[in-house]
Amino acid sequence: MSELEKMLQDGEHVVWRGKAETFTILDGTNKSVFFLRLILCTLICIVVEILYVISATSTGADIKLGLMVIIFIACAASPLLFLSRSRKLRKYQYVATNMGLFTVYDQIRSMPYKRISSYVFKKDADGHTSLLCGKKGIAAKPGKWREIAYFGNPGDDGVSPCDQFGFYAVDTPDKLEDILKEMCKEGK
Repeated sequence: MSELEKMLQDGEHVVWRGKAETFTILDGTNKSVFFLRLILCTLICIVVEILYVISATSTGADIKLGLMVIIFIACAASPLLFLSRSRKLRKYQYVATNMGLFTVYDQIRSMPYKRISSYVFKKDADGHTSLLCGKKGIAAKPGKWREIAYFGNPGDDGVSPCDQFGFYAVDTPDKLEDILKEMCKEGK
C-alpha cells in the first residue's frame, strides 16, 4: 500500500492522476526570478562581509577566513535552493480524489475541496498551465507559481479556506479542470 493510499479517508478514491510536464528549470518565466535572487543574495553577501571586515579591523580582531566562507555559503543557499526545488517539481505527482487534491513526492500535501473557495488555471509565457488555488495563489505572478506548488499552504487549522495551493505545469489540465468544476462548485 502506497503512502497516498494510507492517507485516503474511508470512501475516498483517486479520480485523476497527473504530473508536471517537462519544463526547463531556467525557462523564460523563471530565469529572471533566479537571477534576481542571485544578484540580491550576492549583494547581501558583499555587504555582510564588508561589515564583518570593518567590525573585525576596528576592534583589532583577526579576520576569520572560515567565517567569511560560511557567510558566502549561507548567501548562496537561496538561489541554489530555487534550482533544487525546480528539479524536484519535475518529479511531482498530482492526484485528485473525490474529496481533495494531493501533491506527492518526498512528502504528501493535501487540500480538501471544501477548503478551496477559488481556483484558476493560468498559462505562463512558456506555455505551462498551472492550477492556482486561494486568494494568494490566484494573485501570484508566474515567477511565484513554482513556489506555490512546492510549498503549498494547506493552512494550520485544517478548516480555514485555502490561501495558496497549486499544481505547476500540469500535464493534462483539461481533465483536471473538468474534475474541479464538478467538485468545487464555487471555484472560478
